[in-house]
Amino acid sequence: MPEDLKPTINQIKILSNASRLQIMALLLEREMTITELSEKIGITPQTAHHHVHKLLDAGLIHVSREETEGNLVKRYYDVEEEWLDSSAVWDELTIEEKKSYKIAALGTVKGMVNRGIKYIQESDSIDHEVGWVSF
Repeated sequence: MPEDLKPTINQIKILSNASRLQIMALLLEREMTITELSEKIGITPQTAHHHVHKLLDAGLIHVSREETEGNLVKRYYDVEEEWLDSSAVWDELTIEEKKSYKIAALGTVKGMVNRGIKYIQESDSIDHEVGWVSF
């Protein structure tokens, strides 16, 4: 792996949070605003803002464009790279950091599945998309 694409330990630690992993998964699909991210994940815009800024500070995402509507500026975010290979620094992580990362990854999958189940149960449609998966 080229050295400039190798993730840092800090980036892996930042991704050891289910909400941040969900944000990254959504941004791999397309650029989105904080409002869109919060609605998709089911968190408040304030919480989404917090997580987005952690990802920005870690260099994992960037502002891809801005749109002005009246006095409101909509910022769209996108991933910095199309992929991130945690194995490049895996051996440098502590056991607790590895556990946190894996728990966050599993929590992300669980959250996506639970939202899909809830959507299908509560809607008149059986079609639902979760990340890259369509049901």
